[in-house]
Amino acid sequence: MKRVVIILLAAALAVALFACTPQGEERTLEAVTFTVIVIAQDGEAEALPVTTYYTYLVDALLEIDLIEGEESAMGLMVTHVNGIRADFVQDGAWWQVFVDGEPSMVGISSIRVEPDTTYTFEFTPA
Repeated sequence: MKRVVIILLAAALAVALFACTPQGEERTLEAVTFTVIVIAQDGEAEALPVTTYYTYLVDALLEIDLIEGEESAMGLMVTHVNGIRADFVQDGAWWQVFVDGEPSMVGISSIRVEPDTTYTFEFTPA
């Protein structure tokens, strides 16, 4: 009985640790290279190659000062990309994020970087 309780406690601890692992600032063993495309309000697009050891897109882009934003309960709310402001609170504009041309279904703090993937930030006016 004591052995069963210990096994159950160990399993519960493992699940709790996995579930509570914060996203962000995790690193990979190998560098990952991907492309970021920034589409400004005038429609001009700029493609930027990025190489990182970070697991999450948010950390990779913060590391190279490509994005700025405000932390929220849902992760980073991006307000600036490549020096261009799209701040929903200030002007109603926001950055729509695409992964390989498809709208992202999660926020930037939850997007894992994948090699040879294109992440697009498109200025979206109010």
